[in-house]
Amino acid sequence: MKKSLIIFLLILSNVAFAQNKSKQDVLKSLIGKYELNSISALMGANTMVDYNKTNGRWKGFMSMNMGGQRNGEALKITPEVLVKLNTMEIIVNPDLSVEFNCNKNQIANIPFKADGMVFEITGTIEDFSPLYKIKPELTFEDAQLFLYAKDYTDETALEPYDIAYVTPNTIVVSYNTKIKEFDVWLVRLEGMMASSYYSFKKRLVVKK
Repeated sequence: MKKSLIIFLLILSNVAFAQNKSKQDVLKSLIGKYELNSISALMGANTMVDYNKTNGRWKGFMSMNMGGQRNGEALKITPEVLVKLNTMEIIVNPDLSVEFNCNKNQIANIPFKADGMVFEITGTIEDFSPLYKIKPELTFEDAQLFLYAKDYTDETALEPYDIAYVTPNTIVVSYNTKIKEFDVWLVRLEGMMASSYYSFKKRLVVKK
């Protein structure tokens, strides 16, 4: 499993982390825009997909386990996918609400909630699910500030933003206070589980 997916699972573990700031204080320090930096996806136990941005250019790679060996190849990034990669963003507003946008479309608008997360999961989260610790009262877990969780009965709702093709029906948004990145996890929980992990870094302002 790729490093970023492993990091997310560790976030949900019982590793202790001293959190001294309140949710409000953390979000106040984060006001601004954050651009997509990487995507890591895992489909079943076999297929991995990665997108990484280096020196302003995106590259994609896919690998599969075939005959006991992992074989991979570069992914062709179409103009349509490139637009999504370059426009997907997280915005923390002055009122401490958080937006998740792509190509001028708002995917999620998360109002500020002082305690707990905005929790819109209507289905049952099984004990064996990687999301088993997600619950309404969750705020900080290890170094992670959890902001939002939502599932969709319409399996096509997240399809326009599913760059890694995992056909997700659940979204989780959080902020990692250790590595200073926003994280968005798009997950398919039914059938053969698949997940894609999107990381966002603060957008640099180029002074002219």
